[in-house]
Amino acid sequence: MKLWHRTNIDISDCYLPGLDMDAYLTSKETMDKHNTMFVEGAGGIWNIPAEEIFNTKFIQEMRQLVGSPIATVNCFMRWPNYQHASAHHDCYEYDGEVIKHGGALNWCWEPDNAEMVWYKLPEGAVPFTEKRRNIEMNVSVDIDDTLEVLDKHVVGQTPTLVNTAEFHSVDMNDRKRICLSLRFTWVVTWDDHMNTFRNVLVN
Repeated sequence: MKLWHRTNIDISDCYLPGLDMDAYLTSKETMDKHNTMFVEGAGGIWNIPAEEIFNTKFIQEMRQLVGSPIATVNCFMRWPNYQHASAHHDCYEYDGEVIKHGGALNWCWEPDNAEMVWYKLPEGAVPFTEKRRNIEMNVSVDIDDTLEVLDKHVVGQTPTLVNTAEFHSVDMNDRKRICLSLRFTWVVTWDDHMNTFRNVLVN
């Protein structure tokens, strides 16, 4: 089962001039406004408006490609060799209903050597829910040898469509990892993502 697809989306000139992503994310202003979780030495999660990271040209190009705006940029930071104990899939609560979010367009700020890993749960496994901020939540399960590995991939600095509806985590290595994860209004299921990005998929 393939749960990722590289794209040919050009990000060579996508950022605001002078952006230092690590310094931006850990600044007091950004932490106060956009951080949803942070543990020194482990990692953090931010929900960032696209216009605070990307230039207008890139934002407009993405809207033209997708047909809807970038709803948010989820930024995930992990320290070298830190290993999170659980895998999760992404979901949101909307009007009392939990909606599974099927995909995202991901790439890393700097060269990356960590594998994104997708898992299948054994029959009878009972996940637990982690609520973060607003409507956002993760449905998680502890990683152990009862989980079946479905797929693995190093995302790196190539914009890559990744499935977020299957349980997933990241196997960290010796580099700090800052991953940008773009979410789009009204692009929800994995099939939505595959259809929306079909013209830019490479493999």
